[in-house]
Amino acid sequence: MKRLLIGLITGILLTASAFMFMGAKSQSEKQNLKVDYYGNGQMKMEYEISNTFPPGTSISNSRLDSIKIINMWDYDGKQTIKDGVGEYTSWRGKEGDEGRYRNRGPIKNGKKDGKWYYYSYGNDRWGIVIYKDGVAHGEYRYQVLGYNGDYVTIEGNYKDGLQDGKWSYYGDVEWNGTKYKRKIKSEDFYQDGKLISTKKY
Repeated sequence: MKRLLIGLITGILLTASAFMFMGAKSQSEKQNLKVDYYGNGQMKMEYEISNTFPPGTSISNSRLDSIKIINMWDYDGKQTIKDGVGEYTSWRGKEGDEGRYRNRGPIKNGKKDGKWYYYSYGNDRWGIVIYKDGVAHGEYRYQVLGYNGDYVTIEGNYKDGLQDGKWSYYGDVEWNGTKYKRKIKSEDFYQDGKLISTKKY
């Protein structure tokens, strides 16, 4: 009888401890959800902080690489991302002034996924990066002048966040009246993030 009573009490205590742990975990998960607001009081974004930066972190706005976006709205209250899926857009200038892009691209499962564009202060497209599940994976182009993409300073590819294949570096750009003329300076060849060889011109 005594053993049965001790076993019963132990079982009750273990069950209570399990529920307390689950409750603490649930509370911790809720606390991890952050909210940003616009100056007009409109909710801007609900997101989770991962506190880790994946390889191939973006060329701009590194804060975005350490969070998982759940929901997002524009300045006027239109929802642009719902349940981790949608289109992210960041603007330069004052809140509500949507005249100049900072960066924009698709979000899937709360992370960057697909082709992202980065813009200069003059609203020229100066960066293109393709992401997969929040990690750079595919085309990388830096310093693009004009929407025709004629002037590219650096272009290459990422594979699972690591430089891979040929990376080309351009300089001595001249305008010939129709488009920018590029002159290649060097090429690097990578394999899974390791530099294999370099070719100078």
